[in-house]
Amino acid sequence: MLERAVTLSLLLALSVSGCASTDATGGEPAADEARAATGDDDRAGGAPATADSPPPANGAGPARGRPPVASDLPDMGETSRYFRAHGARTSVDRGHFRGDLVLAGTGVTKEGEGRGETVIDGNVEVRGEGWVLRGMTITGDVTVRGDRNDLSGCEVLGRVDARGAGNVLPAR
Repeated sequence: MLERAVTLSLLLALSVSGCASTDATGGEPAADEARAATGDDDRAGGAPATADSPPPANGAGPARGRPPVASDLPDMGETSRYFRAHGARTSVDRGHFRGDLVLAGTGVTKEGEGRGETVIDGNVEVRGEGWVLRGMTITGDVTVRGDRNDLSGCEVLGRVDARGAGNVLPAR
């Protein structure tokens, strides 16, 4: 919250002094980008995004803010460390996992304890084919580069960008 207030104060000072810069294309002031990153940009129509706001109709999720994780979930530590340590194990424990995850190669099924019960607080990138993720909430963005991956059993709060054939993605 303090970071947001400092950013907004700086933006206000820059715009009042006439120092707000424009982007390389001569478009909107760079200050607008910072305002959008802090969630204060409501020019796209409607109110600013909040943790409880549904994602916009274009499929884009919240730019920065992440919803709070249920306080009763056990802290499972670093996401990538957990997945490396458990290798080909298919079940994923209930809990809050912190950090980004990259799944590469030929995949296996990873089954969480349920949406809101197994939470990956970060981005997930799938590179390869045959990965199946179920029963998880992913608070960040998901990127899929490959074929026949199935993330339909997950709740994704960020953006989903998939390229490849036969991928099954979460309903939006």
